Amino acid sequence: FNKISNFIEENKMWLFDYALFMSIKDSYGGKSFFKWDEDIRRHEPAAVSKYAKLYKEEINFYQFLQYEFWIQWQELKEYANKQGIEIIGDIPIYVALDSADVWANPSLFQLDESGNPLAVAGCPPDAFSADGGLIVFGMTSAVSGAVFSAIYAVKHVSVGDKNEEIKAVLTT
Repeated sequence: FNKISNFIEENKMWLFDYALFMSIKDSYGGKSFFKWDEDIRRHEPAAVSKYAKLYKEEINFYQFLQYEFWIQWQELKEYANKQGIEIIGDIPIYVALDSADVWANPSLFQLDESGNPLAVAGCPPDAFSADGGLIVFGMTSAVSGAVFSAIYAVKHVSVGDKNEEIKAVLTT
């Protein structure tokens, strides 16, 4: 229990909003947050508090899933590294419009007054999607949502025989 609590505390900058988003999305049958009731769609504090109480168990479940994923990912990465395999992460350039990132942090994205995207990106037709499509949109600072967490956290990376700290700084 302490490990899960520590994980939740260490990731509180994003984890609660993600778990709440997923819980509410489930309650709406998977519908986009643009189709939710106005108060929660706009992430109003009173609505967030209300839904957090209403879906406490579901929030705990989604936080637990993220914890389990993290543990399994660390074990897989450690195993691969011991086999001489390095795993390189990929940072997306765009974030999905119907995401916890956009819902909880709309000021970071290119949205109009109604919350609709001002800038979109898409993909051309390929083997995965015959029609292609507009599927994602950009942040105001032109960096990805994955980097968003770097605003708040110092990441540790291994460079050769040294461990160095790197801090990501975002400018608009």
